[in-house]
Formats: sequence, C-alpha cells, structure tokens
Amino acid sequence: MIVKLPVGSYARFVGDSFSEEELQNYMEHVDYFTVASYSELPKIEGITSINKQCALIFVRANEEDQILTYRKITRNEVRRSYRTTEYKVEINCTPPDELYSFHMLCEKERQWKPVPPEELLASLTVCVRYKEELIAGMSVYSGNGVLRVGRIFSRRRSDIYHDLPKSMISAASRMVVHELTRYAVRNNIAMLDLGGIDPDDPSKAGISQFKLLFGSEIRPVWLGRFYGSGYEAINAYANKYDFDLS
Repeated sequence: MIVKLPVGSYARFVGDSFSEEELQNYMEHVDYFTVASYSELPKIEGITSINKQCALIFVRANEEDQILTYRKITRNEVRRSYRTTEYKVEINCTPPDELYSFHMLCEKERQWKPVPPEELLASLTVCVRYKEELIAGMSVYSGNGVLRVGRIFSRRRSDIYHDLPKSMISAASRMVVHELTRYAVRNNIAMLDLGGIDPDDPSKAGISQFKLLFGSEIRPVWLGRFYGSGYEAINAYANKYDFDLS
C-alpha cells in the first residue's frame, strides 16, 4: 500500500518473505516504509528489524468451516449478528469524510492519534453501522496473499453509547473480522493477520483475547522499517497535524 502525502510518500508492505532485491527496490521509491514478514528479513543497511508475534487467521474457502474455527461464543455472536437487521456492513463504501471523522473520534476516545486521511483512504476499510450509526471498523492493507490489519476502531469507549450493551459493539467488531475473511476468499487471499499480539502483557490482555477469538494462531513476524532522506519532511508533517505513522 502506497500512501501519498503533500510532502512525500510512504508505504506498508506485507508478505510471507521478502528478498533483498525487493526491499532495495522499495527503498528507491518511497521516503519511509514498514514491512511485515513471516520469515526473517534480509539484513540491509538502512532497514531496522525486530521480531514480534502476530495473530494469524488461515482463511477457509467454505464459510461454515471458517466459522467453526471461531470460539463457541464468537461463532454464536457472528451468526446472530447477521440475523440482526439493525446492523449494516460497509466494505470500502463509507463516505470518506464520515469514515475519517469516525476514525478520529474513535482514536480520540482511547487517546490515540489517527493515521493521515490519505492512509485510511488508501486502505481497505470494513465498517459496521448499528441503526445507521458507525460503531466499529478496521482498516487493512494487503500484499502477497495476505491481509494485515492496520487499525481497529470502535465506539466501545464512547459516552454516547453508554446505554447500548457493550456486547452489541463487540459483536459488530467480530462481524468486521468475519467480513474480512469473506473478502479474503473472494480475492484469493490465504491469510488474515490481525496484527501484533502479546499474551504475556497484562496491559494488552483485552486486545490479545479479542484477536484469539477467531481460531487465530500466534506466529512470529518480523517488522522492518526504512527511513529515507525524505522521512524528516513526512515526520514533520505528521507532527504538525498530530498523525500517527507507526
């Protein structure tokens, strides 16, 4: 995924493995990039790399087979959600201004910074409405037969929905993941990466538990970053508008 800003461009790449030639080619064309690889990255000057863990879903061609990999409560929630007429799923069709306002609001409620609007619009986005209001969504990027989640956002912490059972918003977030597996099948994508996970960190227990509800496997992932000559301008732009580029 290439993101073009007024001051330069950056990218996010994902795949099972990357060759030295591929990475050097990327270095020539963007000012900054992140790369997620399920094999160790080649050692190249200018690219930093760390080894982490991710929650990886292996996509099944048959939808019922996919649902059967979910934990029992999640299976029931997903099935029930599709029978609930108040829910509406949107895949890459949410009006851009409304989508970005929703993303910013969700990030503000959990005291995080939003990504630049250019990144959100360059991503695949799946959102769920409840009674016409956006309540949950995710942005993802793809490459080499993999979908990787960039951002997870919801109104779970919103005071506006304090009368709405938390289970309704949780169910919407589960719908988003399931819709991503359906999208993967339609587009011959083999894996859905829900992003980083650290089951041993108590402060991340909630998000770790969520990512493991879908028959996900904890797998190693190598995360690389490249900072080119134009990164300083991109970083200054992000700081000026309070965007997150991590």
